[in-house]
Amino acid sequence: MNRKLRIGLITLGLSSLLGLSEAASGANITLYPVSPGVSGVSGNTSTSAPGYGGSSFQAGPTLDADGKSEIYITLAELGLSPTTTIADIQSITYFTNKAGGSGAVDWTLNLYTNKQSGDTTFYHSHLTAEPYFANQTTASGGQWNQWSTDGTTPLRFYDGPRSGDFGNTSPQDPTLATLQGGTFTYAPTTHNLTGFSHDYRGEGIEYISFQTGSAWAPGSSGLLDGFNITLKSGASASVNFEAVPLPKSVWAGIVLLDGFGLTRLGRKRALV
Repeated sequence: MNRKLRIGLITLGLSSLLGLSEAASGANITLYPVSPGVSGVSGNTSTSAPGYGGSSFQAGPTLDADGKSEIYITLAELGLSPTTTIADIQSITYFTNKAGGSGAVDWTLNLYTNKQSGDTTFYHSHLTAEPYFANQTTASGGQWNQWSTDGTTPLRFYDGPRSGDFGNTSPQDPTLATLQGGTFTYAPTTHNLTGFSHDYRGEGIEYISFQTGSAWAPGSSGLLDGFNITLKSGASASVNFEAVPLPKSVWAGIVLLDGFGLTRLGRKRALV
């Protein structure tokens, strides 16, 4: 994974300039293809998820150096507590629109937890949910479908770095609720003959990420929009993915304000 520069905006006064609407329990933010943390994404101006503006993100054809489309979002950018853990999440939802039906490849939801002592990667756990494992048979190609971590057809998570697998249907991978219930034991597979057990509940969230798979991304043009996260505390935040970036005049104003010490830029994170 490439090293990516992320910009930290700590001044609430700039929120309206950047498309952020501050709320006591979280933020409603807008990201663009040129936003920090976004790579390999183009804008689609013809359609959007219900209630999320007039455009959306489209995978490829401008992929990043890894041949992927990727978006990384932090809790701080969402206006949520930096101590939020896997156990604190009530639900996560997002919309996709792709040419194929429910079984076609799609944008994946990824949860990276905070790095711990002894970890050789930038994260401790990497949980991935792929929509086609949710068995949502009502999802049709060419329309907006909402995916959720709860409900009757919830997203299911696999731990690829520990298991060597990229999702299983038999036995089924765990839901978020299952992972929040305590230590979960993954069954042995052809890639991990012994299986493994892990307790994710107390792990803090480093990044929430949406990605396309490197093996199939060059042929994908799926759309992404309308991400929402709700915590058990009642706090919630959302992201609207829009095609059109901020006008240059707005960015110029941000640079001017920065000269007065109102912003702090250049928070750097290495993603390898």
